[in-house]
Amino acid sequence: MIHALDPHFAAVLEKLSDGDLAALSSDESGQRWVAAFTHDRDPGAAYLYDHTTGESRLLHRASRTSPPSRWRRCDRCRSPPVTA
Repeated sequence: MIHALDPHFAAVLEKLSDGDLAALSSDESGQRWVAAFTHDRDPGAAYLYDHTTGESRLLHRASRTSPPSRWRRCDRCRSPPVTA
C-alpha cells in the first residue's frame, strides 16, 4: 500500500478513488498520471489523470461479479512477438 505524503497529491488521489493506491505511473513531465487502486468494492480500477486540467477518466475496472469478457475495458494494444 502506498500513502501520499504531499497533501495536494493525497487530495488528487482521493478524488479518483477511496481505495488504496496500488501503482502509479506518469509521463516524463509528471502532468499525466495513470493510477491503479485496490478496493473491496471497486477492484482493479485504473484512472488517467491530467494534472494540468484536473480531469480524469476511468481506464479499466475489473469486477469479479461481472463476466470475464467485461473485466478488461482498456483499449487493446498489440504486443510485440515473443521469441525464444
